[in-house]
Amino acid sequence: MKAIKASYGYLKKRKKSYLLSIVLGMILSIALFMIGFLIFETQGNVLTVISILILFPVSLWVVRLIIFMRYKSITREDYETVEKLLETNKKSEVIADLILTNNTGIQFIPVGIVNENSIIVYTYTMKNNQNEQEGIKKVTDYLSTVFEHKGIKVNITVYSDFEAFVDKVNRNKEKPLSKTHEKVIKQLLIHSM
Repeated sequence: MKAIKASYGYLKKRKKSYLLSIVLGMILSIALFMIGFLIFETQGNVLTVISILILFPVSLWVVRLIIFMRYKSITREDYETVEKLLETNKKSEVIADLILTNNTGIQFIPVGIVNENSIIVYTYTMKNNQNEQEGIKKVTDYLSTVFEHKGIKVNITVYSDFEAFVDKVNRNKEKPLSKTHEKVIKQLLIHSM
């Protein structure tokens, strides 16, 4: 089954996919090199070139796997808690396991809610109170930059406490969806790995 961006379990599926791709790529590269060496009795042959070219995407997968290994999804129970809050009102969309990238760095969003005029995000990357405020500001600034660049006005709220996040989602006043909602989701997917 294909891993779908911004869905629960995306991280786990991509980690497995990258690991499998790396192993298969390395096996194929080594096999082609060995076959070329046995057939031509020299390293300077076309199979050596092909085996080296195979290593370019493998190295990209290794880097992505290293990035993905740094992050962990929220528990299934926590994710289902958020989904249950939105069952009655379908005007919001749950995003999960989102690794956002740009030239300033990487931000991880374990779970978030996107509706017409706001995005509410839970992130657990903060360790202590000082880093917590810096981390919240960093994620907020990052998301603001993503949306301001495209002229999308959206309220961004970031929580490092899951219970506070759930409370905010529960109290969130939802508005009818329009094109802004689609633009927000599109920008998040464009900036994600």
